[in-house]
Amino acid sequence: MKSPEEMARDVFRKRDAQEARRRKRLHRLGTTLTAVGVIFCLMVTAGFGYAFAASLGIIQDFLGIFGSQTQLTPSQQAYVEEHLAEIGESVTQNGFTLTLKGAMTDGTAAYLLVDIAGPEDADIEGLALGSAIDFDKLNLADTKSTPIRSSKATFIPISDGDGLQNTLSLVIQYHVFPSPGGEFTLADGKSRILHLENLIYNEKEYPYPERTMAEGVWAFQFAFTKVDDRERELLTSPISGSYTQLSGKQVNATIFSFMMKGLSATLYYNLEDGQVQEAGDFGILQFVLKDGSVIEAYPEKAGQTSGMENAGCLYCTYVSQAPILWEDVSRVLIGDVVVHPTEQP
Repeated sequence: MKSPEEMARDVFRKRDAQEARRRKRLHRLGTTLTAVGVIFCLMVTAGFGYAFAASLGIIQDFLGIFGSQTQLTPSQQAYVEEHLAEIGESVTQNGFTLTLKGAMTDGTAAYLLVDIAGPEDADIEGLALGSAIDFDKLNLADTKSTPIRSSKATFIPISDGDGLQNTLSLVIQYHVFPSPGGEFTLADGKSRILHLENLIYNEKEYPYPERTMAEGVWAFQFAFTKVDDRERELLTSPISGSYTQLSGKQVNATIFSFMMKGLSATLYYNLEDGQVQEAGDFGILQFVLKDGSVIEAYPEKAGQTSGMENAGCLYCTYVSQAPILWEDVSRVLIGDVVVHPTEQP
């Protein structure tokens, strides 16, 4: 029988394997998007408006990124179009030009698409490049918003399909975790400055030392699209059950609330006395859509609801790798417990 530590490693191995498959699909996507770009160029030559071609191009980029996990439904596609901010701003430091092509958010989780072009003799294709990342004005002191508790960024390198060794693209998954019960949101239309400091990577062989590809700070000022990012409650009443934590331990929990957005979801709950919260008390959530496809969501942040009314319960925020719309959801699997969405208000 596997130990709890081995079971936890198996869970994260599964996530890593899924991410590897996702990168392969995105690599193939790069070639497709290059062909699509040629079509757009022909459209412009034939007299179609450039702005339309550019906008449609970045929309297709994001549809491809999210569609690498599952075929997107019409409402998912509409969600991407509504929430997408086209940016197209470029900054050059020490011979490396970074272009922030576009960004979208549900207020908690965000996706940013960045193109990187190095000097002609640079070989960055296939490197897992990343950087230090920071946003100005995240606490929004000029509003009633509560400060954020933490943030997290994941860098996913993808091929841009142009066959050049000195270029690649990055998908940055950025998650902000405000104090539960606060009013902070990224989807407020406010201008912020994104800082990406130093391009770094790890060697592919043990002990995987960190290397610097280029030094510098690439700063981009932009605003996420202002959208209605209100959460939607999936429960009509509390549910209780036995759940398997990521470590493999069994816990008994009562879930009071299951709030979902387009790219994330938060559960509010209590454990039985004597049981200890983990980062993933409910393992991996499975959202089963009405077309039969399944999108998995992984735990990203857990803690206590100190700053909320009726404080005293726990929370865990999950983030998915594709938009999940309330109207598309048939049911959600929390371990062996099946949750059906409430009636639409």
